[in-house]
Amino acid sequence: MKSNGKLPAEVKKRLWINTELYYPEDNQTGYYLTQIAEGLSGDFDVRVICGQPNYAARGTQAPKREVHRNVEIFRVWGTTFDKNVLLLRLVNMLTLGLAMFLKSIRKFQRGDSVLVVSAPPSLPFITAGAAKLRRAAYTLVVQDKYPEILTAVGKSKPDSLFIKTLNKLNER
Repeated sequence: MKSNGKLPAEVKKRLWINTELYYPEDNQTGYYLTQIAEGLSGDFDVRVICGQPNYAARGTQAPKREVHRNVEIFRVWGTTFDKNVLLLRLVNMLTLGLAMFLKSIRKFQRGDSVLVVSAPPSLPFITAGAAKLRRAAYTLVVQDKYPEILTAVGKSKPDSLFIKTLNKLNER
């Protein structure tokens, strides 16, 4: 076998980050996850699956796919109804969750690593399911503690079926 005198190109391990909010979102979650992804891009092949801007950069139509500061970003569609109306917020969470799950199933590969954040509360479960199906390792970054935060702000009663179900799911 002939050698051209060059070393083989370094192959970086692929790291996926699943988050609802990412660049150009400049709120707390969007900012921190963008900084984490960009900081890790020197050591990993970082790719992000996220939604369209819906909070601080609401109304901005970001590209469905782009590379920004060495991070490949895949943005999925989800409804962007008023987040201050609980029912509409749930619809947003469901549509975004389904789109992120389908994109994750298509993109994750065996041996990939996945980092997922805890908000919205359905995202860890959706991402874990996709990662397990594709045999990728995943790590959860806890931002908000559900369901405790819902009871603390008076949005749900501690003994409700919804809270009991979330607590049961969190045991796994």
